[in-house]
Amino acid sequence: MLRPKSRDFKGSNLKLPSTEYKDLKMNLLNNLVTQKKSKNVFSTNKENSLNTNNSSSEKVNIKESKEEKDSRIKKVLKEYFKLESNKLIYQYGSEYLKESKESEKKYRIHSSFMNKHNLKPSSRALMVDWMIEIFYAFNSEASTFFLAVDILDRYLQYTEKNIEDKDIHLIGLACIFIASKSEDLFPFQMKHIVEELGKKKFSEEIILRKEIEIIKEIKFELYNWSTYDYICVQLIDFRNNNKNIIEKFNMINHLESYENCCFFLAKGVQLNNKFTQYLSSIKGLGCLICAFDIVQSNSKTLTDDIIKVFRQWITMLIEESGFKPETINKFYDSLSDYYKKLIKNEEGISFHLCETHTFYFY
Repeated sequence: MLRPKSRDFKGSNLKLPSTEYKDLKMNLLNNLVTQKKSKNVFSTNKENSLNTNNSSSEKVNIKESKEEKDSRIKKVLKEYFKLESNKLIYQYGSEYLKESKESEKKYRIHSSFMNKHNLKPSSRALMVDWMIEIFYAFNSEASTFFLAVDILDRYLQYTEKNIEDKDIHLIGLACIFIASKSEDLFPFQMKHIVEELGKKKFSEEIILRKEIEIIKEIKFELYNWSTYDYICVQLIDFRNNNKNIIEKFNMINHLESYENCCFFLAKGVQLNNKFTQYLSSIKGLGCLICAFDIVQSNSKTLTDDIIKVFRQWITMLIEESGFKPETINKFYDSLSDYYKKLIKNEEGISFHLCETHTFYFY
């Protein structure tokens, strides 16, 4: 049933036939190949014209615009890499989880990282909320947002400069640019950063200098274990190892609703700098627990069997985490209270988070 402690991420229920990947790769190649556009030749001869009009098998090729072609290619590529990512987690999930727990301790953000700056917590929060809007509007990967925020916070922690409110726009632009080039299949171009996001306030040279400065300050260590990573690994693992249960209890809609809540909470946690004192694994685990309570409170069709499955799985995650119950409870209580403020935007910092996220319960 659920993944026992003695078994790793390679669940026996998961079957990923190689033909599935071959078919997807072939579809990818077929979609990327530029199709030959046939030209419609209209004869001046009346008879030929009549033959053309009467031919029911004649096909008229409509030229595909560059925007339509780019959109089609992006969609196919994203689907392909999503499937590849799931395959990698299936194969190396256990090792990834183990190594990542070490890296999150190494690059941990301390709760006092903003004390040395003349930067208001609300200014940082508004920048993070703006990042949510930007990455949503440009259809970036979810991981890009979390990487951008992590780079921003690590820069604020390591730099000796006194950062003020007026500096956050340029720093945010550079972090967005770095994260997008690292994570997105189709990253931001400098033109987008300068003109659309920066409103021509900063030149290309200024943005590049800030980018170099940030990368040096974080010692060229771009990647870090994030709350999003922890949630993704655990959710993919749950889906892979419990396909029969998900199908038996018709859990697919509830699972999608649950995942939706998890990612909302994970993004919301990034807004408040007070949550940086917790490790990403604790924040991820807290989001998984809190999201279940939200779904259970709002769902009208959640059966006792589904509730039991979720509870068993979450209990297993808590036991495997190695964290003390009081540590988990402390974060959970803080997150539960913060969630109520987020959905009402009481602090005035979660406008774009709420605007770009829709809750749906079954």
